[in-house]
Amino acid sequence: NLSLIQFPDDIYQKIQADPKFTMKFKGREGDEAVLVTEDRTFVVRKGETSNSQLLFSCPVDAMLKPNVDGDRGSQLNAELMGGAVANILDNYELQPAAPRIRCVRGLLMRRPYQGPEMDEEDANDPNALQRLTRRDLEKRVQASSKEIANELEQLGALDVDGELCLMSQRYESNLMTKFLAASVLLDLSLDKFSLSQFLKDKDLSSYPRFVLENFIARYSVPVQDGAEVGGEMEVEGTQQDAFRSMNLEKLALFRAEELLEALPAASRVTLQEFLDMWKGMLPSQARVDMSLLKGRALCETKGNQVT
Repeated sequence: NLSLIQFPDDIYQKIQADPKFTMKFKGREGDEAVLVTEDRTFVVRKGETSNSQLLFSCPVDAMLKPNVDGDRGSQLNAELMGGAVANILDNYELQPAAPRIRCVRGLLMRRPYQGPEMDEEDANDPNALQRLTRRDLEKRVQASSKEIANELEQLGALDVDGELCLMSQRYESNLMTKFLAASVLLDLSLDKFSLSQFLKDKDLSSYPRFVLENFIARYSVPVQDGAEVGGEMEVEGTQQDAFRSMNLEKLALFRAEELLEALPAASRVTLQEFLDMWKGMLPSQARVDMSLLKGRALCETKGNQVT
């Protein structure tokens, strides 16, 4: 008894072209299983049929040819009709699905990064939660390797000795404050700067190098000859000397979320009060606008006030 899975044409072509092409089912107890390739996620739906289905060892059209050889043809068709090799119990089809990656942030925040001193304390604490490796994460998350990698990049995940995590909000906020302060003290332009320039600041140079590289990669984009280019942090020269341009919108989003979390749940502020506080946390050239917070914050009009 067999079960059949119907693949989309592009997946079927990849299977034919590459004998090493792999797919895997993912799902823990209580989850709806998904099937993932290297870069895509599919849900598996069971097909409904009331007919019996048999698998033959020869093409079905051979059994449907007219008997042109007299008795020999009748004998041949009889042999073919008896050639069913398996009964098909179930058939399934694949439907493209969004990767189930909403849990990734929570998994990375099991034990956030709060600096080397706190990390050393946690390492000696038997009750501290263990961080996950990339392999652990891929086992738990119902998404393809590429989709997980994209989410890790989007979240700004840190690799600490082979284990993944995010910076705690306080640690990242302090780093951002010192970074912006250093740009003023060193008279650096946020439109074009390099890591080596910021390393001249005493406070910033005390941070682990991989933390600074992660922060700059997350909140800036590469520039070359005055033009932004996509891709990795390296352009020409080393990471330390590569020029970057700060993404002020990303900075503004982080500060807005930080401010919203700091406000007591039971209290409200007017829109103008919030915008003033938000603006005060950012460089003067940064734009603050409620359109940036679409889906993150609510505004309510009461009389002449917007809260």
